[in-house]
Amino acid sequence: MAGKKITLEVQTRTQHGSREVKRLRRTGVIPGVVYGGDGAPRSIAVDERVLRAALTGEQGRHAILHVSIDGATAVPSILKDWQSDPVKTKLRHIDLLQIAMDKPIVGTVGVTLVGESPGAKLGGALNHMLHQVRVQAIPAELPDHVMLDISGLGVGDALRVSDITASKGATVLDDPEAIVVTVAATRLTAGADWRGGDESDEGSEAAAAPDATE
Repeated sequence: MAGKKITLEVQTRTQHGSREVKRLRRTGVIPGVVYGGDGAPRSIAVDERVLRAALTGEQGRHAILHVSIDGATAVPSILKDWQSDPVKTKLRHIDLLQIAMDKPIVGTVGVTLVGESPGAKLGGALNHMLHQVRVQAIPAELPDHVMLDISGLGVGDALRVSDITASKGATVLDDPEAIVVTVAATRLTAGADWRGGDESDEGSEAAAAPDATE
């Protein structure tokens, strides 16, 4: 997760209630709460354009944000939770969590499939069933994604969480036996050897071969 430092300027929000929240959103401001640290949770507001810019880098919503409240010293934080408008796909509310850079945190990251499945090449149905997993690491070592090599995945095979390759210093927390990806048989794979052969072809060749007794 290491990369360019992202600073997020926010302001204390002193007024509350649904009417005030609606007013903020109409003016392009997103309400939120900052948790962690030594004090109680703090209500904040942040310009939607500033927030969008902070979350559109390589790490996206998994980025470490150095949050400055009312111009104070910035504190490393992560986006803990958020609410989105289901129609406009805009953020409506955010929860930020202050973190210590030397203590492990848990983040949800995407699973990236790498390689080419022999089973899928034969016409099998590749089913990517688990797209995200929980990973624990110190903030600087929390990956943007984890990788799963499918280059040995044949028809009828499955790969599990235990097969995922995580970067050094990161630990995948999900159930090791949870299935991530499978290749299911289809009509195209009926009778086919997932390594590339085809039983029907072998049968045809045998039938075409001359009888040794003749």
